[in-house]
This record gives sequence, structure tokens and C-alpha cells, in this order.
Amino acid sequence: MPPKIAPALSGRPKYPIVFLLSIARSGSTLFGRMLDMHPDILCVGEMMRLADAIETGFPCSCGKEVADCDFWSAKLSFIQENSALNYKRYTPEVYKQLCSSTGHRMIVDLSKTRVLRMMRPLWNRRRWNTEDTAFVFLLRDPRGVSASAVRGGQDLGRFLSIYVKWMRRFDAFISKRPERSIIIRYEDLCREPERELQRFCTFCGIDFDLRMLSPADKVHHFLHSSRSGYLKNINELKLDERWRRELDSQQLDEIQKVMKKIKSVYSLIP
Repeated sequence: MPPKIAPALSGRPKYPIVFLLSIARSGSTLFGRMLDMHPDILCVGEMMRLADAIETGFPCSCGKEVADCDFWSAKLSFIQENSALNYKRYTPEVYKQLCSSTGHRMIVDLSKTRVLRMMRPLWNRRRWNTEDTAFVFLLRDPRGVSASAVRGGQDLGRFLSIYVKWMRRFDAFISKRPERSIIIRYEDLCREPERELQRFCTFCGIDFDLRMLSPADKVHHFLHSSRSGYLKNINELKLDERWRRELDSQQLDEIQKVMKKIKSVYSLIP
């Protein structure tokens, strides 16, 4: 017997626009795929990197170039007309119209650090100071993020410097907007996906939908999303703890020393 699907709530979500704050390699693509399975949610990947994706030929997550993607090719002219593809000119109206044009009630953008860059100018902070917009701070054990960075060829010391900078910025940002922010931990999402997704849905004022637990059941159209094949076509989640065998004691000591500078992140390390 197929699982019972919870009916959608009537009315509108509490937050029609949701931005994800995180650093790369923290599980944002996995989280986005799960959200994108909800019938009320449109997840667009990193829409603030649309111009970059077009310029470099970075494909949509469906595998096609953005201009050839069945989903994005029909949206490009609208975004071009309303922002000239400059993410700092994106407005709440751009997101809301894009969302409504697809028949969804919520839109989620996974643009991470660019969210803060977009809101840096004073005039943009005023534009986005709206009760319709919420933020998800996605955290991952810094050992896991660091191992992924090293695996990708980055210098650990340089990566940690960047990591600390952005974690401080994210922490300061959400501390000023506590009522419109929620923290999701990658490890919790993998261990207890239904509980964490229920928590997110409650925060946003929508019903949880069991289809969110099957992120591999459809083709997603994410801009500038991770190309990692890890669990890409698998619905059974598995916590990525490769750092346990990949990081040596010296690297672990370096990570732990740096993380003491950020209490909210350092608390993830037992």
C-alpha cells in the first residue's frame, strides 16, 4: 500500500520565500532535493549563480545547459527583464512571480553565501526586510566539511580561514532575525530525516509530505548545484562520515583549534 500523503494546508505558507545559508559541502543539495519533493515547494538551487551558470556552461541538475533546460529556458526572459541576471537586483516580487508561475506556494533558494552578499547594500536590506522571508542555517560537522574540501584539492588551513569567516557572518545574521530563522544540522537530517523535515515544515507553516523522504524520485532543476554523485539516485540516506578515515590526527587538531573560535559550530564536536 502506498504511503498516505498528508493534505496541504489551506491558505498561504508563513514564509513564501526561504533562503539557505551555509558553506559549500554541507549537504545543501540533498536538503534541497528533499524540499523539492513537496508539492507546495519549488527549490531552484543557487539562483543567485544563474548568470555564472550561463556564462560557464554549468548545467542544470537535470543535465542540460540552462538555456536548453525545459524548466529554465521558459523562465530566463522573465528573470532577465526584471534583474538583468544580476542577483543583487533580485526582489521579493521576482521570487514570488517565479514561484506562482509554476503553481507552487513556496520557493527555496540554496545560494548560501550569496544571500548575505545580496543583502549587504543598505537599500537591499530594506527591500528584503519582510516578514515573508525566512532563512535556514544549514550546519555540518566541521570535520566532515573539511574532509570534503581537502578531498576536492583545497588547502585545509585556507579553507578553515574561509569557513570561520562565513560561520561568524551567518551566526551574526540569524541572531538578528531569530523569529525568521531555523537551524538544521546535516547529521540530524541524515539520522532523523522525517523529524527534521517535519520541523522545517512546521516552521514554514505547511504540512509535512512523505514524498520528501524520497528525493531521488524525480528530476530536479537546480541551478549551480553540486555535481557530487554521493547518494544522488538513492532514497536511503547515509550519513557521510568519511572524515573518520580520511583526516589524520594533525588535521583533526587543526580543525578543533580553529573551531574554538566559533562556539555555535564548535559545539558540534564531541
